[in-house]
Amino acid sequence: MGNETQNLEESARAPRNHYARAGHGPVRIFAQVWVAVFLASLSTFFLLMVLSAKVFSESASPLAANSVVLTQWLPAILALPLIRSATRRFSPRDLLFGTEFISAAVIPLIAIVYGAFYAMIALLLVKGGMDSLSKVARALAVKRYFSGRELDKAASYYNTAMLAGSGVGALFGALLLNVLSLASILAICSLCHIVAGCLYILLPRGHEDKQTSASAPVPISKLNPRLQAGFFYFIAAVALYQGFQNVARSAFPTEQLGMSEAGIALIQTITSFAYILGALFAARISVAENRYDRVGPGVHIFALTMLIPLPLVTEVSYGLILYGGFAFAFEVAFAVHMRFLIVASPKEQLSNIVASANAFALAAMVAVAFLGSFAVERFGLFWVTCAFLLLATSVPFVIKLLVRSPK
Repeated sequence: MGNETQNLEESARAPRNHYARAGHGPVRIFAQVWVAVFLASLSTFFLLMVLSAKVFSESASPLAANSVVLTQWLPAILALPLIRSATRRFSPRDLLFGTEFISAAVIPLIAIVYGAFYAMIALLLVKGGMDSLSKVARALAVKRYFSGRELDKAASYYNTAMLAGSGVGALFGALLLNVLSLASILAICSLCHIVAGCLYILLPRGHEDKQTSASAPVPISKLNPRLQAGFFYFIAAVALYQGFQNVARSAFPTEQLGMSEAGIALIQTITSFAYILGALFAARISVAENRYDRVGPGVHIFALTMLIPLPLVTEVSYGLILYGGFAFAFEVAFAVHMRFLIVASPKEQLSNIVASANAFALAAMVAVAFLGSFAVERFGLFWVTCAFLLLATSVPFVIKLLVRSPK
């Protein structure tokens, strides 16, 4: 446990880094990163909302519409070796502005190929690859530019920008889908990425930017036991709790609560607000030193507890409140686990740990979501929710068996 504990203790004692002394204060740097992440997320979800809706209206195919959204997730799984390689060769700053400008260049091409479904999917996969690489680079940038208490605060709050941006982007998509032309929407999305890229360019370039950002990946089994536990808890949270939400977001309001299809949009809105509140609440939870031994399992069990009443409730108002509570608890767990990985990981291994955690978590989530959706049609949401509860209950015991001290 020595390396991880030492990382946390040194982080807590560390003075302000040389970027602050050079005139780039932590507040200014954080504001630039936060606004850039917000704009990029707004663009991404605005684009996906509009394109998936247009594809569905033209094809009446849920699979085709869902394929548009899947382009946001698949590259993190399929391009994991490329993401690892890029983070070893380039600095976080260069990766961040590079991915934003490439995204800005790809988006207008969608207007040219629109109508050719597979060509559009190919472009969206490139865009999704840039988003996946950017998510890892953001964590590296937070680790690079902040230290001590500033690192803990930055790691706590920077992801709220993605949550807020995705909510605003989805709202824009719903409101402007039939108001603006596709060309206008693509232009807005591209402009958002250009502004985000310019904000990243304005980040300070330090002497470390000339060095590699990461060393060769270390197997997860060789990491400190607490980091191993955090890695597995993060995967479990995304696979089970996010996977359940992908299964239940349609079935819960319609099948369980007896609402019309409008309930699906209402559930999504409630979930978005719950995510933001959960991220803010998670920022108040300390993951310093030995606390994660209790906090990691604690937030997992908190989300599990909030899942328990969902298969039993049938009254609409209670159901919506309880579902919002579950979404809140999931985001608390997600944010705590991710923040622990950022703060506690050795800087040279952070890209490997975050990229691998994202890839494995998303792969498991997609598998769980597809199997869960199939099971809901066969057995109903009640029994599927009970299955999720059993799986989530087993997680702390399975992690106890999986985590081993490095040899």
